[in-house]
Amino acid sequence: MNTKQIGRWVIVLFLLAALPGLTAVMAQQEPLVDTPAYPWPPGWPNVYESEPNDSLATADVVVLGDMMGGSDDIACTDVDYYRLDMPRRGHVLIESHNAFNRVAILKPDGSVLKEVEAEQWLFYSLYAGTYYIRLTPYHWTPFFDCGSDYRLIVMSPLIISGAAANLSPGRVDDLRFYSQDILFHADLNNGEEWWEILINGSDIGITKNNVTNIAAHGGDELLFSVAASQTLPGVGTVTPWDIFIYDPTYIKMGDTQGTFRWGLQGAQHGLTTSTEKLDAIEGFTEGIRSNPAYQGCFGFPVSTVGVATVDGPFGPMKQDDEDIFCKVYNPDAGGWQHWDWFFDVNGKFDRPVTETPPGTVRGLPVEDVTAMAYDDDRDVIYLTIQGSGTVLGHVVTQKDIFALNYPSYTWAGIVWHGPDHGWNYNIDAFDWGVQ
Repeated sequence: MNTKQIGRWVIVLFLLAALPGLTAVMAQQEPLVDTPAYPWPPGWPNVYESEPNDSLATADVVVLGDMMGGSDDIACTDVDYYRLDMPRRGHVLIESHNAFNRVAILKPDGSVLKEVEAEQWLFYSLYAGTYYIRLTPYHWTPFFDCGSDYRLIVMSPLIISGAAANLSPGRVDDLRFYSQDILFHADLNNGEEWWEILINGSDIGITKNNVTNIAAHGGDELLFSVAASQTLPGVGTVTPWDIFIYDPTYIKMGDTQGTFRWGLQGAQHGLTTSTEKLDAIEGFTEGIRSNPAYQGCFGFPVSTVGVATVDGPFGPMKQDDEDIFCKVYNPDAGGWQHWDWFFDVNGKFDRPVTETPPGTVRGLPVEDVTAMAYDDDRDVIYLTIQGSGTVLGHVVTQKDIFALNYPSYTWAGIVWHGPDHGWNYNIDAFDWGVQ
């Protein structure tokens, strides 16, 4: 061994001997990230972690819409916690842009609701309350994988799908999408608008078929309906009268994995005619909060493309294409129950005569509700109509989401106008987040 080789080995042995001390020092002091002045450049966090935040008790606070900046320690031992206070019931979507962490959402006691690998999206529906987000390192290769910065985005986005009629394909924020795809849009607290494709329909087997309905179902599950019959693994043939459930193992662009199962098979519940195809759906709702004496929907609200004739609690009932009626669900009584009226705007076909008279929304009885969501914490119904029209004196189009208070049937505003956000397509389905 020559002198030069001996010298190299001395340097290597010195570095190996010093490594434990260097690691301990760097583990205590994480890399600093320069914080720009507002407005932040695209992709910059609006808030940064503060150490220590390695336990529930020391968790940093994050609110919906935040892009949080943080960093691992070089020893890959740093676990970061963030506290999220959900103001009301709704879904959350969490993105972690760093390949060296797992991301979990926790109950207040620290038990795990859902955990995914970083670069996968954590989607979950939550009730109002306190939750925690945990980032955990899971991979270590000396000097390479750890000690890096990460970016954590926590949001409750609008989930949306476009109508097939004017997609060939569609483009928004440089994303190309089709009518079987589910996108999301969120306004972040760093001033950015965030568009991504949440689920590529072809990834999960919905191919060349327009997704007409979507809704968060609870946990990480999503409800779907499609415009034409097709075969899906686990459920067989689904039709435009049906609701099926997608339970994702993980969600990742181009590699989403999960399973299908049945939700509502329309033909088994009286939905059979061409006018009874499902036009709008919502996940499970829990009735009315603002006025408990007024009947709400304890089950699944739906709307159909035309007049639906179904069995109500006191006999047959008819609902117009602008009405939203309820498939009652009671797990203590065996599950599915009868249909019941819910949001009936006194159109051509009225409520069942035995029920309390519904409200009146000027203009809506001549329209067709094509997408909707219901906030049962605040008793607000969010709607999109087919084409365009004037509702309570306000002009709306199929690129708009507008809100009505329930059960007063009063105007609550246009809450989302697609062209303002780069969306120039008719809306076919959406689920509204916590805004």
